[in-house]
Amino acid sequence: MITLIYILILFILVWAMYRITQNEDGSVHVLDFGLIVSAVMILYMVLPTLGFLFLNEGNLALMGFRISELDPKSSHINQVLGNAVAILVGIVLAYKMQFKGNYIVPEKIRIISSNIYSKSIIGFIASGIILFIIKLMYGLNAVESYNESYTVFWAMPKLVKQLFLVFQDVFTFCKIIIFIYLIQHNRSSWKWIFLLYLFFTVFFYDSSGSRTSLFVEVLLMIALYHIYIKKISKRGIFLLVILGLILFSFLGISRSQSSESFLLSNYLVIGEFVNIWANAVHLVQLSGEQNLSVPTNVSLSELLSFIPSQILPFEKLDYAVWYMRSFFPESLEQGNGLAFGIVAQSISDGGPFFGFFRGFILGSLFIWISRLVKLNKFWWSFPIYLLFYLGIYNTVRSSSFELFTSPILKFTAIVFVFSITAKKISTSTDMTRSI
Repeated sequence: MITLIYILILFILVWAMYRITQNEDGSVHVLDFGLIVSAVMILYMVLPTLGFLFLNEGNLALMGFRISELDPKSSHINQVLGNAVAILVGIVLAYKMQFKGNYIVPEKIRIISSNIYSKSIIGFIASGIILFIIKLMYGLNAVESYNESYTVFWAMPKLVKQLFLVFQDVFTFCKIIIFIYLIQHNRSSWKWIFLLYLFFTVFFYDSSGSRTSLFVEVLLMIALYHIYIKKISKRGIFLLVILGLILFSFLGISRSQSSESFLLSNYLVIGEFVNIWANAVHLVQLSGEQNLSVPTNVSLSELLSFIPSQILPFEKLDYAVWYMRSFFPESLEQGNGLAFGIVAQSISDGGPFFGFFRGFILGSLFIWISRLVKLNKFWWSFPIYLLFYLGIYNTVRSSSFELFTSPILKFTAIVFVFSITAKKISTSTDMTRSI
């Protein structure tokens, strides 16, 4: 009964977030961070809980070996959901106190100039070539499984891994700028632009790799369609969510066809979300046994992730790697990962109070970032907002702040280079015209 009450509260909080953030015409504010995080929290916490309730404790093996091994009890589930509720209460309260119509509309977005567009094309091509060379040199393009790609990546020299991640961000950032420019300057041809983008997305998709990359590309198209073409109705959003969950599960099934064992979680939508939920359950059990202790450098690494590890006085270690290294070292060596999760973070911090505090800070950060776009002062504010938007699910899936702290230096350098070179081009063009 308590579990169902927690689930109901979570849905009420999502509804409250929708009511706070809805546009002036009553439509859904699709691009709002807080609303997306609230909805993703439902997927990662409620769906596995419903699977737990449906299967009962005697049939948990159908959710996977890990769940069967954890053997969670209702009390563990209630503590997990209690922390999830605390986080969402913090986010909702921050929005209730600070959100003042931070709607993102085309009129409040700076137009990307042709100079920035041309630099983005150069950056896109150059970073793509560099990424291809690195993949070729270290065998990333020849891996046969999702896990093998992680094993090969972590075996690369540290500096090469860092460069790979930098150019990966440059590639994505330039791609977003190009897409925005094409829509802003050729809105009447949006269908052809979207079809071409979708074609290349599907054509280059690796079915044995991460499903997330495909859905991030689709999410980018949905966001730009909603902003520049036509606001998506509530019914349209509902249908997109259902279709997305079905497709997400189908791709997961096709990726795991090599497995000979039957797991119900592979064939139900809860499969993707079980691990994050199980991480939280595991930490609840560890905290109850007084066996939970997160090293200080793990927490500091999240906040200082933008600083290269070579110059830090401690080992930079994110929550996901720490968790795998501490409890599943052999699986880590095989290239497996379980992510971590904001709810697991809340539990490791000490419980719901810390979860509420973490949620309030996150909500305040979401609002501050959205105001950058509303101020309409910088050409880069909307592209960077979109880049964060495409990864905002990681706030629930991985850790709270790393999404925002990790790229600080990279984005600063990229924006600086683009802005300076664009000004030089503009100045030289003006001089030529005056001769």
